[in-house]
Amino acid sequence: MADPASGGTEWAGWAQMFVALLALGYAIWQGKRSAEDRRQDRRDAANDLKLRARPTLVLVWDINARDCTISVTLKNVGLGPAVLERIEYHYEGERFDILTPEVFQRIIALEGMGDARAERHTPGLATGTMMPIGEPYCLFAVSNVDRGYDFTAIAQRLKFVLHYASIYGERLTA
Repeated sequence: MADPASGGTEWAGWAQMFVALLALGYAIWQGKRSAEDRRQDRRDAANDLKLRARPTLVLVWDINARDCTISVTLKNVGLGPAVLERIEYHYEGERFDILTPEVFQRIIALEGMGDARAERHTPGLATGTMMPIGEPYCLFAVSNVDRGYDFTAIAQRLKFVLHYASIYGERLTA
C-alpha cells in the first residue's frame, strides 16, 4: 500500500470509485427503462380501452315470405356506443343520402312488390346520433309484399354504407 504522503496511487480506492460509478450508471439506466415501461403500459391500457369500447354496427334483414314482410334494422352489437355520421343508400348504382318517402315508394315500385306499403322508414339520421349498445333502429319495413316476389332480390340490390365513429373519435365504415 502506497503512502499518501509519498504521492503514490491507491488502486483499491480507484477501483471502489469505478464500481460506484458503474452502479450509479446502472441505477440511472434502470430508472429510465422502468419509466419507459410504465409509459408503454399506460399507452397499451389506453389502446385496450379503445378496443374494448369499439362499436360494431350491423344491418339485420328480416325477410318473412310467409307474412309477406321485409324489414331492415340497424343494431349496435359492439362493445361501445356508436356516433352515427351518415348512412348512404345505394340502389341499382344510384346513391341516396336520404331515403325520402318518394324514393322509398319508387324502390318498392321498381322491385315489383305489388301492393306493398311502407310501414316505417327512416328518412335520414342526424349527424351525431348516438347508438347505444344493443339498441335496434328500424331503417325501413315493408308489408303486404306480393307473394310472387323474390324476397331475397331487394337484399342484393339495396345496399347501405354506414359511416360512424366510436366515442374516442375513431372513424369506422360498414
